[in-house]
Amino acid sequence: MKNAYLTIDDSPSEKMGDLIDLLQECGIPAVFFCIGQNLERYPQFAIRAIREGFVLGNHSWSHPHFSKLSIEQAFTEIQRTDELLDALYQEAGVARPMKCFRFPYGDKGDGRKGHIFKALKPKGALRSQIIQTLLRGLGYTQPTWEGVRYNYYQQNLGKDVDWHWTYDVMEWSVMQRRPSLGVRALPQVLERMDSAVPPDLRGDVEESSIWLQSPSDEIILVHDHKETAHLMPAILNALQGKELVFQAFQ
Repeated sequence: MKNAYLTIDDSPSEKMGDLIDLLQECGIPAVFFCIGQNLERYPQFAIRAIREGFVLGNHSWSHPHFSKLSIEQAFTEIQRTDELLDALYQEAGVARPMKCFRFPYGDKGDGRKGHIFKALKPKGALRSQIIQTLLRGLGYTQPTWEGVRYNYYQQNLGKDVDWHWTYDVMEWSVMQRRPSLGVRALPQVLERMDSAVPPDLRGDVEESSIWLQSPSDEIILVHDHKETAHLMPAILNALQGKELVFQAFQ
């Protein structure tokens, strides 16, 4: 058994209410990383999630590649959603427990466009440092993830303010016109969970085992999309069958 932390990107969708029900039935806590435009459209689901003990994080305003933005645009994407989250927590009557941010596509704005295992160029490193400073200035933090033992996370990603992930379920690929890495339907999503080193769109990982065969805790990524909502019961059931203990966020 090892610990796992469930993070859900692109919320809220019109199916978020069903997802909340499912998580409660399974007893799984989660952070919903929310897109500002979606929060404007479905504030009722965000308020319900807050009141029922889930954490809402910032996933930018319009879900852009941050490497394509100016620093000013990047700050606006972050701050605008931050202000809306503050307002929603206030409306829900709940103190905001933490400020957590995740970049869309895992693109930290450093020019690598989410391919985090590539070498970082000096210009990209400077941009990344500026954006990380902006996040810190707004009060964003990342847990220490003491049980996450992957070298690439502790020596790199864990030092930044934004939250990344260790395992992407890749259910989002099912709804793509051209599915990624052969993940075309639910069977491929589930089969991938059994791989010791599943293919990763971020690039080649220098770890001998990066999934259940490893001793590391996992930060798991799924998405709140109406197109894949019907897959979530099977996905969560499969994850729970992998002897993962889903933990709350501190």
